[in-house]
Amino acid sequence: MKRVVIIGGGVAGIAASIRLAESGYKPIVLETRGKLGGRATSFEDPRSGRVLDNCQHVVMGCCSNVLDLYARLGVADRIEWHPETWWANPPRRPDRMRPAPLPAPAHFGPSFLRMRLLSTDTKILVGQAMRSLLKMGFAGRDAWADRSFGAFLDETGQSTDARRLFWEPVVVGACNLPCDEVAGNHAMQVFQEGFLAGGWHATMGLATCDLKSLYDPALEI
Repeated sequence: MKRVVIIGGGVAGIAASIRLAESGYKPIVLETRGKLGGRATSFEDPRSGRVLDNCQHVVMGCCSNVLDLYARLGVADRIEWHPETWWANPPRRPDRMRPAPLPAPAHFGPSFLRMRLLSTDTKILVGQAMRSLLKMGFAGRDAWADRSFGAFLDETGQSTDARRLFWEPVVVGACNLPCDEVAGNHAMQVFQEGFLAGGWHATMGLATCDLKSLYDPALEI
């Protein structure tokens, strides 16, 4: 059996290992941390002894490759799906975004317009940026591979409130990086293939176990 060395035991390294094993190769993963998952991992808090996730990672319905990985690992049932997203708005009740029975990209329009968290001016700015994302298409986002998503928000005139209340929560949750640090094309993919593509595509899933346990089955490969 031929052996293949994979550098890094993050999600991409795990996925590559599984495909190689299924194709008859013996994958050897080199990982300095001694556990799988990369940023999507967990650690034991020395004070409480509790296992804590490095960061709350979410998966979206549009993440077909990750969902395929979970199915191959036999952990797809450890993802809990949430078609509605809640936005904290103290001291008021949280706002709720949920898809309406409308064709994409209008499916989130009604609930977005009802959000009390965002002012009318902020909603207009967010809408303008979304329109830019639709107009550029998938090919257009490739030009942003070497620029931050924050630069795109600047170019589309997003206000401080728009960034803080809308863009940052979504980008940090999906990419684990703030808007000024994440590559533009990566954040754009979240919105183009998630929020703007259809109701299921934007459905968010949360692991019902710690993240380390989600990827530990790969150790048996």
